[in-house]
Amino acid sequence: MCGRFGIYLIPGLVAQMFRADYEPDPRIEPTWNLAPSQRTMVVLRDPDTGDRRLELLQWGFLSRWATGPLHSHRPINARTETVVTSGMFRNAFEKRRCLVPADNFYEWKIPGHKQKQPYAIARTDGNPLALAGLWESWHDPDSHIDLHLHNRDDGSPGRDGDNSSSWCQ
Repeated sequence: MCGRFGIYLIPGLVAQMFRADYEPDPRIEPTWNLAPSQRTMVVLRDPDTGDRRLELLQWGFLSRWATGPLHSHRPINARTETVVTSGMFRNAFEKRRCLVPADNFYEWKIPGHKQKQPYAIARTDGNPLALAGLWESWHDPDSHIDLHLHNRDDGSPGRDGDNSSSWCQ
């Protein structure tokens, strides 16, 4: 499970690769070091139409029952072996899956007693990864603010062509 990844693909190209609708968004910027709480591109199915869309969502899951985004537990990864049984993720797993395009992700090693060394993991053919994700919508009734968040699962369903179709519901 990673805590950082890079995405520097052009959004229109990502939308084309995943056959998703896309409205240009100037807030989408490339990054070599995306961290939790930052926004990134995700491919999701519109709950009303079923069409795939490329959206900008914040990394960090906020459950529907949370009282607010500031003081709530916001996990950044869901474990594959418990995502179906976890009360926090079960509903999103059943109804709100997404794909998180990434050019690479980072794993860290500590060689000897030195500082952590990041290693970028990427496909050898240069194509993007499609990390499994879950998304949730949260509405603040007092301020009428809507948040849409994603949480990356530690499985990667879309590594070879169109296998992503079965994950992105």
